[in-house]
Amino acid sequence: LFDYNVIIKTTGGLKLSEPSVNLAIMMSIASSYLKKPIDDKTVFIAEVGLTGELKKVPQIKQRIKELERLGYKKCYVARNSINESDFKDLKLVQISNIKEVIYDCLK
Repeated sequence: LFDYNVIIKTTGGLKLSEPSVNLAIMMSIASSYLKKPIDDKTVFIAEVGLTGELKKVPQIKQRIKELERLGYKKCYVARNSINESDFKDLKLVQISNIKEVIYDCLK
C-alpha cells in the first residue's frame, strides 16, 4: 500500500489509543483495498506487532462476553488468547498473524 494515502478517521471525537483496535483498523484497510466486505457481525480484537504477528490483549474474556451479549457472531483474536469453550453463540477464530486473518476473512 506504499502508493496509497491511508487515512483513518473516527467520529464523535473518539481517540484510538487502545492497542486492541490495531487488527480492526488493518482489516478495514484490507477490506477496502481488496474490495471485499466484512460481515457486520464480525469483530477483530488483537494488537498487531511489527512483523504482523497478533498479540493478546488484556481483559479479553470480558470483552468477548460483551460482544456475545451484543449479538456478534464471529471474533478474530490472537492464538492462545482464550478458551473457546467459554462461549456458545460466538465463533472464536484464533490466528497467529495478519496474513492469516486476511486470507480467512476476505477469501
